[in-house]
Amino acid sequence: MLEHYSDEEIIKLLNIQLEVAPLVIFDAPTNFMSSEYRAKGFGNERYLPTSHWKKLVSKNFKLKKIYGFGFKEIGLPKFTEIFLKNNKISSLLSRYCGINEFWITR
Repeated sequence: MLEHYSDEEIIKLLNIQLEVAPLVIFDAPTNFMSSEYRAKGFGNERYLPTSHWKKLVSKNFKLKKIYGFGFKEIGLPKFTEIFLKNNKISSLLSRYCGINEFWITR
């Protein structure tokens, strides 16, 4: 649900989580989300590009891994999630995916 918060609030929330856990994993929808999928939201989501998320996270934390998935959310339902179980491919395609998964530490 981090896409509902400002960058400053996101950093604060992730810092709180990292106080009790050595690794935090979170998902965030991207600007590649289809308009059909966006219409199902609350209206205050920030569908940011992967580059924005990477910059925000890398500036404040150690970005350990990033994966992409969510092809049905961008209108490519035949592009199966099984394909993205390959970590290298999933990482390379993350900027084109509907959802990104970030693994961060301090």
